Amino acid sequence: MENGTWNVYLSGEIHSDWRKRIAEGVREAGLPVELLAPVSDHSASDDVGVEILGPEGEFDSGTSTGSGTPPSRRGTRRRSASR
Repeated sequence: MENGTWNVYLSGEIHSDWRKRIAEGVREAGLPVELLAPVSDHSASDDVGVEILGPEGEFDSGTSTGSGTPPSRRGTRRRSASR
């Protein structure tokens, strides 16, 4: 909480308008809340890896790049799971 304002991250599914309804309620109630959320545009979310890392084929492909586990973390998770 900074300057009396709560920062609230609205994580969760992106297919309904629940974030919009919460934002309207916060605004109507005059609450000291700043709402933060992930990218909710499905194609933009899927393409983020391509935009950051470059075209497909240079590293990985499409949706799995934007939403998957970064390669640097995969080995760590595999080692943890095998213990």
